[in-house]
Amino acid sequence: MISLGQGIVSCGRPAAALEALRTFPRTPADHRYGPVEGSPELVEAIRQAPFYFNHDMAIALAGCRTVAVPTDDRYHLQPDAIRAAITARTRAVVTITPNNPSGAVYPESALRAIVRA
Repeated sequence: MISLGQGIVSCGRPAAALEALRTFPRTPADHRYGPVEGSPELVEAIRQAPFYFNHDMAIALAGCRTVAVPTDDRYHLQPDAIRAAITARTRAVVTITPNNPSGAVYPESALRAIVRA
């Protein structure tokens, strides 16, 4: 078993995040508390591509390459899509449940379907 336990992040910041900092704040209101659920722009960006980089970083540190497979509209696994992404070079299938950042908990049946793939 390989532990993907979290530690201290040692990778650089994404270029897009650094660029966004150069233009912040756009307005004086950017310094105030916003909606509890988050800014609409950020919520929409996360909705389009929810991804937690620490798992990807741990996989890269293990000398592997991540192949992301889309989830359904509830952020649940699609065993058929995972099965289609498996090649002769596949060495592992990594699932994180509950999923971070979506919070989705994968049903046992989906996890068993992936194991059978």
